[in-house]
Amino acid sequence: MRRCAAANLRLRSLQCRRLSSRSSTSPAVVFLVAGEASGDVIGGRLMRALRNEYGGAIHFEGVGGDSMRAEGLASSLFPMSELSVAGFAEVLPSLPRIAARLVQTQRAVRRAQPHVVVGIDSKGFNLRLLRSLAHRRAAAGRNGIPAAPVLVQYVGPSAWAFGDADARAARLRGGVDELLVLLPFEEALFRRAGVPATFVGHPALDDVAIGGEPPGTAAERAAEAAAFRREVGLSPCAQVLCLLPGSRAQEVRAMLPLLLRGAERLVERRRRGEALSSRWAGPIELVVPAAPGMRGEVDRIVLETLAGGAARGAAGGVNRRCEREV
Repeated sequence: MRRCAAANLRLRSLQCRRLSSRSSTSPAVVFLVAGEASGDVIGGRLMRALRNEYGGAIHFEGVGGDSMRAEGLASSLFPMSELSVAGFAEVLPSLPRIAARLVQTQRAVRRAQPHVVVGIDSKGFNLRLLRSLAHRRAAAGRNGIPAAPVLVQYVGPSAWAFGDADARAARLRGGVDELLVLLPFEEALFRRAGVPATFVGHPALDDVAIGGEPPGTAAERAAEAAAFRREVGLSPCAQVLCLLPGSRAQEVRAMLPLLLRGAERLVERRRRGEALSSRWAGPIELVVPAAPGMRGEVDRIVLETLAGGAARGAAGGVNRRCEREV
């Protein structure tokens, strides 16, 4: 939460600087767009931090999933899953629908007249949306209309992953008022390209201890681990293998069968008595976390992939009860 609060404070400072013409008694209006499960989680946490900062005098609209609805998004403009596409084979036939959703979102922003628009990850859609809003705002400003809303992208593109990082980063110039980045070196990269960027930290840091001992005593951590094993049906002595196929539907469909078949091979080797490592002495059991809304798809893939295989059933080292939605 501390990282989301940093993003929240940055949003508020922008709002105060750019939107002084707004009535101080009216609630702040924030329009958010998330297009996948991970963005929905980030959005929900940001909404909670914003609500705490504004003392409840805030209204949310936009596109999101269960996490954002739980934090005050009354309804999603359209199903978030419609933006969760990747790969040429899936994106190409989806282009007309995505283009229609872009127009729909632009119109919704104009109706809502928000103080701030926040695109959360889903860069392909959100950066196009923000740039179109920036162009419209510039035209309105030339006609004497106050410059609103503030345009923010939360989670920047991985420009640093390519050889022409500076040129890729510069493409955002003029399209956003603020870029909230997750990695410390990204701030300098985008600022060098003329993009206002602020490092707010990775949301994972809100959930895990980095460096030093994890929270709690050794006894408390052991009790927590034992409780988790009981909750999901893991044997007390089992070696736990966690499979992480991703949060997007197409990622899960592509990656989970491969991960399961790899796990099958490990289970079979362990059954034959092979020593996989000095720490892997007991039976292997799997945990397959599922992103919100993906539980049914994960169950289907697990059943289809393991049906008749070496890892079938708890006796083979894979316990179906180990699957859990997180």
